[in-house]
Amino acid sequence: MTVSSTINPLIRSIGNGVTTVFPTTFIFDSASDLVVVLTDTNGVDTTQTITTHYTVTGGAGSTGTVTMLTAPATGQYLTI
Repeated sequence: MTVSSTINPLIRSIGNGVTTVFPTTFIFDSASDLVVVLTDTNGVDTTQTITTHYTVTGGAGSTGTVTMLTAPATGQYLTI
């Protein structure tokens, strides 16, 4: 039985120039299910690209981790 959902889980973290690892608190199946957006200090959103800007572990019906290759700067926001 397939259960569909219209809920879009959201995690928003503020950058500090050091932290690169951001755990997901929701279950997902594959890395392609995630959208990672970096918001700069001027409020401009830039969708990040997997392997270019971040990697993903976990998924396959469990929670996981998004690891940024470069830590978001102080004042930037990362939304998963």
